[in-house]
Amino acid sequence: MAKFIKELTLDVVRDNICGTVSAKQNDIDSRFIKAKITAERKEIKISPMSTVVINALRPDGESSGFAGTVNQDGTVNVPITSWMLSLSGSVKCDISVYDGNEKLTTMPFFISVEENLYNGEGVEDTEEFGVLWALISDVQNMKSEELERQQAEELRISAEEERIAAESQRTTFLPSVSEEGIISWTNDKGLENPVSVSIRGDDGYTPIRGTDYWTDADKSEIISEVLNSLPYAEGGVF
Repeated sequence: MAKFIKELTLDVVRDNICGTVSAKQNDIDSRFIKAKITAERKEIKISPMSTVVINALRPDGESSGFAGTVNQDGTVNVPITSWMLSLSGSVKCDISVYDGNEKLTTMPFFISVEENLYNGEGVEDTEEFGVLWALISDVQNMKSEELERQQAEELRISAEEERIAAESQRTTFLPSVSEEGIISWTNDKGLENPVSVSIRGDDGYTPIRGTDYWTDADKSEIISEVLNSLPYAEGGVF
């Protein structure tokens, strides 16, 4: 379905010179206002945590408020509801921004509702989006929880990206040993490797006592000890 969005600049201090917004009686869910909020012509960026309401006073003296949304660029969108367009004539409006216990409202502007050629008889008006003021706090809490979830997700993604970056910068050194007992290294980052070394060590040498190994005196002493340890047999010798 076709929708029409009227862009306005609404000030919270100065009288608005945006002119009158024109609309047709009995239109339903097809007209919206995108408003840039200013203070003495300096733009106010509305926080996504804020709650936005368009307040409307119909020609019959009835008033109501309707919830809007905050855009990423700090502007706001509010509906021109079928309740506001149910009667022809001039509808006086302003927009309020709620942030916690704070409230800021623009100067008024007007919607001129031109009488519809078809009175809409037999068509039931089901749009009753009057703001329940007691639920404003609940709406803000939900926005706060969603914002916290988004921030937590952004932190998780950032931490994961840092982990991946650190993983990609880590260098792995791999050893290998040759048949000659030489250990050498390679790595996956093209860095300088440790110096190759032998893991066998230098050849050793056993000291010579009597040139490998006993001296003649050692040998004589060993023979003598062996003979003395043999049993003695009377009448015989070993």
